[in-house]
Amino acid sequence: MSATVSGANVTATANVQASPQTTAEHAGICVRDASGEIWDFDKHTNHLISTTGTNLNGSTKAFDAGTYTYFVCLSVNNVWYQAGASQTFTVGHTTPAPSGSSYGDDALEQWSNAVANRNSQPATWVAWGDSFTEGQGASSRSDRWIDETLGSLRSTYPTTGTTGGAGYLPSFYATYAPDSTWMPFTSSGGSHSWEYWGGSLGNRIVNMSTGGYETFTVTGTSVDILYAQGAGGTFSYQIDSGAPVNVSTSGSYDPSSHVHVTFTTPGTHTVTVTGVSGTSYLEGLMVYNGDETRGIRLYDAAHTGATTDDFTSSMWDQAEITATAKADLVTIALGANDYLSGSETPAGVTANLQDMIESIRSKASTHSTHQPSVTVVIPWDFSAYGTINGYTWSDFADAIRDVAAADSSVALLDLTSTGSPAGVGGGLYATDGLHPSDSGQAAISAAAASFLD
Repeated sequence: MSATVSGANVTATANVQASPQTTAEHAGICVRDASGEIWDFDKHTNHLISTTGTNLNGSTKAFDAGTYTYFVCLSVNNVWYQAGASQTFTVGHTTPAPSGSSYGDDALEQWSNAVANRNSQPATWVAWGDSFTEGQGASSRSDRWIDETLGSLRSTYPTTGTTGGAGYLPSFYATYAPDSTWMPFTSSGGSHSWEYWGGSLGNRIVNMSTGGYETFTVTGTSVDILYAQGAGGTFSYQIDSGAPVNVSTSGSYDPSSHVHVTFTTPGTHTVTVTGVSGTSYLEGLMVYNGDETRGIRLYDAAHTGATTDDFTSSMWDQAEITATAKADLVTIALGANDYLSGSETPAGVTANLQDMIESIRSKASTHSTHQPSVTVVIPWDFSAYGTINGYTWSDFADAIRDVAAADSSVALLDLTSTGSPAGVGGGLYATDGLHPSDSGQAAISAAAASFLD
């Protein structure tokens, strides 16, 4: 028995004998993915199995990326049998990665298997990063490269019966005018303030006192309202014009607390979160549209202006939330602000990224059922900004590369070839000449989707 893999297409053959010869109602090559889902090749019917051997040739079939178990299977007298030992084949990535990228030692295996099994379980991507990931330069949230990549993945790998929700909406975005003035909420007011610390994905959390509120307009089937437990205050949530429901945040500190709210009917709804008493800390909303338990999903864990030092100071909280979300993929796109602000050395960036990966893996071992695939990301080429505090962008890009070079279980997405900002406005660049415009976001998305495909 053997299987030949060509891109996403697989052809399997086998030879099986019977003594005495017999006729099988069905005979062929059965296939199971990592979660036991059936991917069988077409089977022969009323097939004679001779004493000298009968060939079973499954037609060529396309498979998602992942590792599969295959074996000869026969139905004789309406009883199914496995003939011989099982073997495995692996379908890798079908499109070339951007130049300079690396998959390490099958570093995306968990992600690939999750995508392959998306019809029966979630495939969850958590994107840590700075403005490059949060979407500075995009004219709307949906034009960000992470959202466009999510859409591309969902289009390439549709989930039966569901389109999927918007994903994680933080309590605020740190993006700025003139290009990116959008916010996740439709209205806010009262006694509340944005704060930049751990206990939330991307260090974005809202301090709510009595009367402070944020209203989100979402489309889907349900939401998780994420908050930090331990402040002791009480907040309420209200769906449309329904009665408010109080939630206490008393208890031991827990940055990964949440309450799940299912809508009475699928569709567009308002979700209003309001401070009732004391102090409460709202992190954001995870929006589902039929993808509560399956499908490809995205958590945005980015913050415009963030350095690797900013993230290491809060990495254990963020890693715990990431693990509670049961991430299958974590991308880390940090380091550009360390260079542009001169706040850290290249060696410091390497060490910080390695510390983040350690925190992600440590929390996954206690809060999740598996270890996520981890990818470090080099954004586009900032060489035009020259030498800052004695270092060039090439020094920092190499520092990010060093993380993947030192650990073959870490993948590298190198987006250097997508752009090299050096001027103001037009083309791939937003009005600040630094961040990607909508066109730039689309170019980055195309590169990222080819890497994750």
